[in-house]
Amino acid sequence: MKYFVRELENSSPTRLYLIVGKHGTGKTKALKKIAEQLNEPIINSNMELSKALLEIPKMDRPYRAMKFFDKLPEMGNSFLLLDNIELLFEPELKLHALSALRNIARKKSVIATWPGEVIENKLLHAKRGHPEYFEGYLEDEIVLMSSCEES
Repeated sequence: MKYFVRELENSSPTRLYLIVGKHGTGKTKALKKIAEQLNEPIINSNMELSKALLEIPKMDRPYRAMKFFDKLPEMGNSFLLLDNIELLFEPELKLHALSALRNIARKKSVIATWPGEVIENKLLHAKRGHPEYFEGYLEDEIVLMSSCEES
């Protein structure tokens, strides 16, 4: 992990790093270690987005969700650490989860947990047929696989 943090500090100014794994594989634990070493806060995306949309009528939520993600780069210091991104997959918000993260990473490096898996260069969330199913092709994102069971 220390090697990874050193690489982060010497990397290009904007990049998207994804810590990918299914539920209970240690994504949050890994992100906490990174946050500690970088001295950066972790943003609970679900909580912050929920707060931002709480008073907003349903029909206006997709637009407001996009605006919320436009403002996210103002948070944090050099990096933006995002955990609990499940609301990105909420069908009502009409967001493309991977594109939303890529857009943020154009302004500031993002390290985010991704609940799902990678299969043949495809980033997946949920199972096919589930309302929150997502499938997107990886481009230049750096993927860290989280496979240790949390205790």
